Amino acid sequence: MLAALAAGDLPYIDAVSAAAKLAGRGDPRGVAALTERALHDDDLHVRGFAAEMLAGLGDPGDLVRQAFADTLARLAADPELDLSRVTVAAALANLGDPRGAVTLAQLATDPSLRDHLRLQALLKLCDLAPEQAVSALTDVVGDPALRFPAVKALARVPGLDVSELWAALADASAALSPHRIVQVAAEVGGRGDPRGIELLKGVVADPEVYDGYRLDAAKALADLGDRDAVELLAAHTR
Repeated sequence: MLAALAAGDLPYIDAVSAAAKLAGRGDPRGVAALTERALHDDDLHVRGFAAEMLAGLGDPGDLVRQAFADTLARLAADPELDLSRVTVAAALANLGDPRGAVTLAQLATDPSLRDHLRLQALLKLCDLAPEQAVSALTDVVGDPALRFPAVKALARVPGLDVSELWAALADASAALSPHRIVQVAAEVGGRGDPRGIELLKGVVADPEVYDGYRLDAAKALADLGDRDAVELLAAHTR
C-alpha cells in the first residue's frame, strides 16, 4: 500500500511521506522513491523535502551504506537545496563519512551564502566534528554578521579556550548591536575582564539605546556583582 502511494500521483507531501515511511521499514523502494524525488523532481520544494526525509533515515546498513552516502554527498553539494544541504551534510557526517564535515565547513565559511544557513552549518559542525570546527569557525569570527554566534559555537568545542576570542569581541564592540554588546560584555565580565563592566555601564548610560537593552545591561551588572547595579536597576523601575 505504501509503495503504491509513494509511486502514485499524490500531492508531493503525501507521496514523499509515504516513501519515507516505506524506507523507515527497511523497504528499498522507499529509499529509491525518495532519492528520485530529491535528485530529479522538477519542483525545488519537493527536492528539498525529499532530501530532508532521506537525511532523517539514519544508517541504512552495511549493504547500501556507500550508495546512500554517495546520494547524500551529491545532495549536500547542490546549491539549489539551500538550508536542506546542512541537514543532509550532517546526516552524512553521522554516517562517519568525512564528506559531511567537509561540506559543513565549506557552507559555514562561504560568504556568498545566507547568514542563517552559514550559522546552522557552523553549529552542526561543532556538534559533529569539533576537530574541524576550530579552524573553520575561526575563519568566520571576523565576519560581522557571524562574529558573536561563531564565538559562542567555538565555546562549545571541548577543551578549546576562547578567552581571547571573547576579548577580541569586546575590543570590536563598536561594530555590534547593543543587544550583542550586552551578551558579549556579560560573558567577558564573567571571565574577570573589567571591560565587561565598562561595556555594560556604557549601554545603561546611553539614552539612545532601547530601554529593554539598558535594563538587560543593568541586570547583567547585578549578576556580575557590580555595586552600582542596584542603583541602576532602581532607576529603571521608577
